[in-house]
Amino acid sequence: MSDLIPIVAMLSGQPWFAFMLFSCIGICVLAPVWLIYQLAIKRRLNTGDTQALQRFHQTTEEMAARVAALERILDNDAPGWRHNPNLSGQYHGTMG
Repeated sequence: MSDLIPIVAMLSGQPWFAFMLFSCIGICVLAPVWLIYQLAIKRRLNTGDTQALQRFHQTTEEMAARVAALERILDNDAPGWRHNPNLSGQYHGTMG
């Protein structure tokens, strides 16, 4: 406890010393913790999430190609299907 008395005396009289002390503590303690946390997040993103995002992107590309093919078929079979008010987003088929 007697070792802390000179530090407390320095902190009370010189604000620049307090600033330097807390800055050094921040750099020595908080910066490495933050850096390790950021690297852990990046590593986790690189392994699992990147593969999942690639699969999702591939699936959406396949779905877009299928929708485009269906629209071409509808354009050939029913040319006015896009502007028909009777087909405003309703399903007119049978299920199953």
